[in-house]
Amino acid sequence: NVSYLFGSIQNQRSVIMPPGYYAFNTQLNNTTRFSDIYLDYGAQYAHTIRKHKGRTMKEPVKLHFGINFAAQTKVNAVMDTLNFNYYTNASGSTVYPTDTIERSNNSHGTVTFPLTLGAGIGFKKGEKWLLAADFAIQNWSTYQSFNQSQGLKNSIRTSFGLQYTPGTIAASGDYMRRVQYRIGG
Repeated sequence: NVSYLFGSIQNQRSVIMPPGYYAFNTQLNNTTRFSDIYLDYGAQYAHTIRKHKGRTMKEPVKLHFGINFAAQTKVNAVMDTLNFNYYTNASGSTVYPTDTIERSNNSHGTVTFPLTLGAGIGFKKGEKWLLAADFAIQNWSTYQSFNQSQGLKNSIRTSFGLQYTPGTIAASGDYMRRVQYRIGG
């Protein structure tokens, strides 16, 4: 798959001092805009079993196997930064900036997206039953934005699903017999 990534991520963090400390609060703002191509790869194989122990089966069984992979990828990005000290009115509803700590526009750099690896298997009996399972990992601990680690944790995802179709999809007549009923988690 070839994807074109575009859009932005806005991050805002504040350091708020307790009343009576006579210190300014600080607000840190970053906007990162993406614009680059992203690649991921996959393969799928299906095998149909028509005979079991020398006898032809009434309903063929299909086994589906799949894998997907996306290498750790550096994507071009542009960042705008505005960090400043401020104080608020007594209710805290209005911000009054006092001084700018850092301001930069259109800083060019990269964002490193993590390695992604996944695999799945499916079992289909005739046209009525389909059972599938999937597993994927993403190495988010290697994610970096402009050469700065973001402190993210790796993710693991497992999922499964079951589908039942009472009749055939192509059959005419009762609509409820053509509906595919699904459940998964």
